[in-house]
Amino acid sequence: MLKYTQFSVNPKSSRFIRKVWCLSNDDNTPVTGMSVLPNGCQNIAIVHGSGAYIQTKASNYYLGTGIHLSGQMTARVHV
Repeated sequence: MLKYTQFSVNPKSSRFIRKVWCLSNDDNTPVTGMSVLPNGCQNIAIVHGSGAYIQTKASNYYLGTGIHLSGQMTARVHV
């Protein structure tokens, strides 16, 4: 089951990090039709398990297990 959790940061960190959120798919059930909306911020994805496929306007990507840093999101990303 896909689970979304959002975490606040302390005021000192908010200058660099606005929010921390987590999408968790602990049971590895395939998830389709989901999107991450643009937020104009840098994003870090921490992926474990079987990974994730994402689709942008430019191309399709596979995010394997690991830590991934993306640039600013300016358009919807399909997961």
